Amino acid sequence: TQTVPVLAHGLSGATGGAVDCHGDHAAAADHCLHRHAVGLGLRGGLPLAAEGTTALVPLREILWIEASENYSRVYRALEPALFVRQSLGRLEEMLPADAFLRVSWSVILLLDRIDGIRWNWQQGTQLSFVGSDAMLPIGRSAARRRKDRLEG
Repeated sequence: TQTVPVLAHGLSGATGGAVDCHGDHAAAADHCLHRHAVGLGLRGGLPLAAEGTTALVPLREILWIEASENYSRVYRALEPALFVRQSLGRLEEMLPADAFLRVSWSVILLLDRIDGIRWNWQQGTQLSFVGSDAMLPIGRSAARRRKDRLEG
């Protein structure tokens, strides 16, 4: 088993103009997500229809979103996962494309929350996240898309 740390990547401006988001500091990543959220009208957070109410989840709290038939499960760092009544495709349309990456038909990641990648011949590739003990198993093609996005 080998774990490789991942540094935060730079985001280009989805809000018009370049956003200076280079570096590996959580504060820089939070600043970039805030600017994206404001530009997309998500200042209060991503509106998620869950359990008979609409929860506003700050973008920086999201680790990954996973499809569950016509619904989605939103995994967060310090809170339990939310089961929401929105499809993964609908959520993808609402999220800033520069900060989030759809790595497979069933998973969207917040790239700046990825802390490391663990390769294990028995368990495959797993991602670890800043501020969480959660591990997300991903396939080879998803790992390749994540690598291409961070390096490209």
